[in-house]
Amino acid sequence: MWIKIIKFMLPYVPALVEFILRKLKIKKIAIMDEKIKKVAEILDEKIDFVGFSKNVKNVIVRGVVASIEMFDGKIFEIGLRELIGLVSDDKKWIVEKYLDAVIAKDWMIVADTTADVINVFVDVPGATEDQEKDAYAAVLVLVLMFVKSKVKK
Repeated sequence: MWIKIIKFMLPYVPALVEFILRKLKIKKIAIMDEKIKKVAEILDEKIDFVGFSKNVKNVIVRGVVASIEMFDGKIFEIGLRELIGLVSDDKKWIVEKYLDAVIAKDWMIVADTTADVINVFVDVPGATEDQEKDAYAAVLVLVLMFVKSKVKK
């Protein structure tokens, strides 16, 4: 009985697997869309075009720059989608880690993610992957601390 069922269903297995994978990918894309929207909102909160326009001398340009504030969140969202669309599917994990880091508003996660990315592309002979990542992360933390100290002054 089971053999007949298996023989009957066997030709449909590839189509079923493809269907399931498509559904999972759609769910993953939906998750990525939510992250993109959150990051766009964060950028919208942080970047103030009205404040920036106050430094512009030309009245017409000042008005144009200030008016961007009305729809800059959507511009950020579209821009992020287009940029992420340029990244190959096998590298989307990098983008997702960066989006998570920005959403968490934790720059140490950004440094750690950057260390992961560098570790994927750069190999140091004689060092393990963990040692390489730790070295890259240490250098990035030092750079972030230096930049932060200069920005506060």
